Order: sequence, then C-alpha cells, then structure tokens
Amino acid sequence: MAKRLLIPMLLIALVAPAAWGAAGATVTVGLAVGMTGDIAVYGTPIRNGMELAFKRINDKGSVHINPILEDTGGGRDGAINVFQKFIERDRVAAILGPVLSSQAFASDPLAVKAGVPVVGVSNTASGIPQIGPTVFRVSAPEAVQIPKSVAVAKKVLHLTRVVVMYDNADDFTISGYKTFVDELKKNEVQIADTITFARGDSDFSAQLTRAKAANPQAIVVSALAREGTLLLIQGRNLGITVPFVGGNGFNDTNIIKRAGAAAEGLIVGTAWVPSVPSAANLAFYDAYRQAYKQEPNQFAAQAYTGAQVVAEAIRRAGLTGTEPIQVQREKIVAALYTIKNFETPLGRIGITRDRDVDQQRTYVAMVRNGRFVELEAP
Repeated sequence: MAKRLLIPMLLIALVAPAAWGAAGATVTVGLAVGMTGDIAVYGTPIRNGMELAFKRINDKGSVHINPILEDTGGGRDGAINVFQKFIERDRVAAILGPVLSSQAFASDPLAVKAGVPVVGVSNTASGIPQIGPTVFRVSAPEAVQIPKSVAVAKKVLHLTRVVVMYDNADDFTISGYKTFVDELKKNEVQIADTITFARGDSDFSAQLTRAKAANPQAIVVSALAREGTLLLIQGRNLGITVPFVGGNGFNDTNIIKRAGAAAEGLIVGTAWVPSVPSAANLAFYDAYRQAYKQEPNQFAAQAYTGAQVVAEAIRRAGLTGTEPIQVQREKIVAALYTIKNFETPLGRIGITRDRDVDQQRTYVAMVRNGRFVELEAP
C-alpha cells in the first residue's frame, strides 16, 4: 500500500465548522498524487494546487470537503492500491488524479466499477474519458494541444524537416507521439527520422547523435519531465542548436531550472500561462505564490481547477456528507455534467457530454530568458 501523506494541520482544522449541516459532516474526496520518485516533479505542484483550492473553498463555507491525500508513486500498482483504499476503506465520494495517463488506464476502471467519479487534472492521453461513465478530466488533451503547437512552430520556425523522438514505454508519450506524427503530416513537415527511448533511460547520446546527423530544423519530443530534461541537456552538450518542440510532459518550470540554458527555445503547447487575464487566475496566482513562495505552473493551475470543479459539483448536488456514499457518488457524477462556462485559472471551462474538458482557449509557449512566455505565430 502506498504510504499515506498527511494533509497539513491547517487544512485538517477546516473540516468541521458548526454551521455545516450535521455536526462534523463533510464530503470526503481522495487525492491520488504521485509524490515520490521522478513523478514528484509533477506531483508536488499538483498536490499544492489541490490543497490550496480546498483550503480556500472550505474557508468560504458554501461546501465543506475533507481531502485525503495518498502517494501513488509513479507506477501503475501504486495508483491501483491508492484507488482501492479510497474506494473500499475511505469510501470517498470522488477522486482527483492520478498524475500519469498510464496510471489512469490502470486505476480508473476500479472507480468506474464502483461508481466513483474521477476527475483527471493532468491526464492528457487519448481515451481517458472513454475509460468509463464516471471518468472526467479538466486537463486539455494532447489531441487539442499538439495541433496548435505544431502549427505555430511551423510558422515561427518555417519548419519543413524534423526528427521525432519519443518514449515507447509509456501510454501518455506513445499517444503524444502518434498525435505529433499526424499533425506534422497535416502540416506537410517531413519526418527525417523517428527515434525511440524508454522511461528510465539516462544516456541519450546515441539517439541524439543520430538525430543531429539527420540535420533537422527542430527535434520533436514526446517524453516525461525526467527524460525530457536529460534530452535537452545532453542535446546541447552534443552541439545540437535547433529548437526542441515538446509535448505536455515538458510543461514544468522545474525543467527550466534543471536544464538551465539548455531549455532556451523549447516550445510546448500549454493549457495555462501566468498571464491569463482573469480575476480567477490572478487570485490563484497570488494565493499560490503567497502559500508556496514560488510561481505556479500549468499542473498546479489544472489541479486547482479540478478541485474547484469537484467542489462546485458537490455544491450543486446539495450534499452535506450525511447521505449514503453511493448517493453522494451518483449525485456528483450527475452534477459534473452541468459544469458549463465555469470561471477557473484556466479561463472559462465546461464539461462536455463525453466528460472531457471544454476549454475556450489554450496556448503555445516558448522558453525565453528562463521563463515560459506565450508564443504567437506571425
């Protein structure tokens, strides 16, 4: 069983206001977040975003939620174990997470079987909502993000020839690779070579030497953060000067910190940028920086949004936490379908009939002077 991580005492102290329904009544939500190993680069901001949202929501008092955080680690078994605990022992009303799409494909079916609503906040592979009728997501899929990033990169970089590299051992990165290939073909960009590697690899010198020899104008990569960071660093050390175009796995400011100058020029499609011009985003951004003394990233914004969406569904369902657990679960599922034009740090979003996110605007960003900035085609 994955090791339980305790919610900070400040958050725990918020779970029993006298004005909330029956004495001590709360709606329990499970937070399935990978906090150990290489996945922590995503898990830390996701945990922060969820905890911050629930603290602010509980402070307002219109609903009252008891969040339980569990560490899934980065593997499928960890996610399965946490979901089993949430469903059978903790009897949660809903689950937020897990972090990776590969984990979701393994663990979400358990929730579907038990009728538990799941809201993914970082799962962007194709087919996530199709896992079952209780699976939703607020994370814009790569099928939405990659077409925009390829189109913008082609115009900005005048692309005609690229090399594609991808991790062939992960559901998310394989899905991203397929979408990249489709979009490159649609944009009439030649793929000079396709090169694979696997999650956990550390030495990419052979693959990068081969990529350099193909003389591309850019290197398109579908990878998770650890491998992506190493590819950037090792690529620059081998004298590769062309830009890298990454999938959603590169959407993390920690990659910039770890890769340093090697990250300059990296292009990614993203669901969020700090400059999203809305009151909801400004409030989130300021609260996150005050609470954690650092700038949030896309994953923190999506996690915050996911917590908002679940809380809003609980509010609309009129739940107090005293109802039979299956009633709570069913009402949350029904209420999630009613989320439309809802203001979040991502902008206004909704949930479609297919349980996917309907996000009015997404972005393409480039690393410039150590920061992600919005990139627009001329």
